[in-house]
Amino acid sequence: MWGVLRAVGVFVSIPIALYFFFFIKRALRLFFPNLKKQFLYGISAALGICIGLTSTDIFGFPAVFVLHVMFFSLICRFVNLILGKIKDGKAEKAKLWQILYKSGALALAFTLAFSLYGYINLHNVVATEYKIATEKDIRAEGYRVILIADVHYGVSVDDETLARICDEIEASSPDMVVLCGDIVDNNTTTEQMKYVFSQFGAIKSEFGTFYVHGNHDKPFGFAGFESEFSEDQLTTTIKNSNISILTDDVIEIGDDMLLVGRNDASMKSRADITKLLENADDSKFILTLDHQPRDYDNIAASKTDLVLSGHTHAGQIWPVGFIQELFNMNDEVYGHGFYDEDTQFVVTAGFAGWKYPVKTEEKAEYVVIDIN
Repeated sequence: MWGVLRAVGVFVSIPIALYFFFFIKRALRLFFPNLKKQFLYGISAALGICIGLTSTDIFGFPAVFVLHVMFFSLICRFVNLILGKIKDGKAEKAKLWQILYKSGALALAFTLAFSLYGYINLHNVVATEYKIATEKDIRAEGYRVILIADVHYGVSVDDETLARICDEIEASSPDMVVLCGDIVDNNTTTEQMKYVFSQFGAIKSEFGTFYVHGNHDKPFGFAGFESEFSEDQLTTTIKNSNISILTDDVIEIGDDMLLVGRNDASMKSRADITKLLENADDSKFILTLDHQPRDYDNIAASKTDLVLSGHTHAGQIWPVGFIQELFNMNDEVYGHGFYDEDTQFVVTAGFAGWKYPVKTEEKAEYVVIDIN
């Protein structure tokens, strides 16, 4: 798998190197109009190849940065085509634009600003609140559920910030906390893994903290994505943190709610949810935890009232969220809504993000859900 990803990176780097050959050549012609042709082409080719090589790791931030420079450069080129050739008295006014455009300064400035916004956004975890109405007969005070997913601990949130947010969550008086997958990944150290679960497990709530696996939590089984900790260490740590692991389990919460925790869609052992709930008392409110927002047709058929998911990061880096929606890569990408008339969904953008130190789509968040 790692070899395939590397091959994809090399393939992508070729058009990137070619693009930046022309990008750099245009800038050099602007600032060094008398540069000899062999030097112009030689320098442009050398720098283009270097930029292409930095993009071979498609999971690295340099690749994302370079692609955004290309994107904003293409927008500038489109604007330049619209403006056309400006002549006569307007030539002096156009001179500044031509310098900014041909030098690539505008594309670089937009990319830097975009990246700075993404960095700040990723490191500022906020609460997002949703109110879920139900016609089912649940207790008068309802339920406050805290949804946390896609922490990928070690990417952005530090220990001090995590402790502060956990105190903030506890102060909101939750009835339960649900960890909907990808709390850690293969880049999380053993020490970090133990710390993040100890903090989430320490949050006081009426019914406790529950966890379902994501596609990144368990150590990856192929070269290049191994984890520092084993699956047994992960399981032991979670249980020792007073967190209940749900693996295709259905448990009762109070007298009027069923909590369903599904194995991740990446797991071969995953049960069919319609069979999992075929004998369930559907007069109770059915809350399903499923890391990836897929299989919603079956979830709705199982009479689930509310399904909570993560996984998508709402795209994390624009325009990935739009691409996910365009190609129906998931049943839902972000937010709250009705999947059908009886089943509602909440998909969180995630507590952080994966791999890249920026988040330019939705905010970094934990979700406060009031069910009444």
